[in-house]
Amino acid sequence: MTKVVAIVNQKGGVGKTTTAVNLASGLALSERKSLLLDLDPQSNSTRGLGYGADPERASIYDVLLGSEPLHGILLPTEIEKLSLAPSEPDLIGFEVELMGTEKREWRLRDALIGHDSFDLVLVDCPPSLGLLTVNALVAADGVRSRLDGGCPWKSIWRWKRSLSSSRHCDGLGPTGTRYSRFSESS
Repeated sequence: MTKVVAIVNQKGGVGKTTTAVNLASGLALSERKSLLLDLDPQSNSTRGLGYGADPERASIYDVLLGSEPLHGILLPTEIEKLSLAPSEPDLIGFEVELMGTEKREWRLRDALIGHDSFDLVLVDCPPSLGLLTVNALVAADGVRSRLDGGCPWKSIWRWKRSLSSSRHCDGLGPTGTRYSRFSESS
């Protein structure tokens, strides 16, 4: 079963993208089929895996708007077991375009349904707690964030509980990050 981990922090420059790219690459090199999903309009994970800006290329923006299926945008990387769901700067308009739309918080989770060929999906989130990050949290089985106080855990717990009626915390990871796992049973 595919696990989804959101890499979250409302501050920029705290290492979310570096963590996402390196963790996804390391897991893929360890023979775990991984998907790095770039949910940040800055597209740094996309560039970090060797893809420049391309306005003609479909991206996660198209998936969230419902005009492309997730499998239709996936790109290969230099690492055999690592795929990329690229981002683009237009993703910044996602919140405005879906204002007033029902279940807009569930777009990413719904897009991931049926993609069980991956062992792990890592979601590189933007430096905010807006609708893109809320989509990542709804889709996530777990969250990874720096322990520098930049991530308001109480808000995340409230959002997750109100959207899925579940919460489970696994505690601290070894690298100054917090990893929390959400589960159905708590």
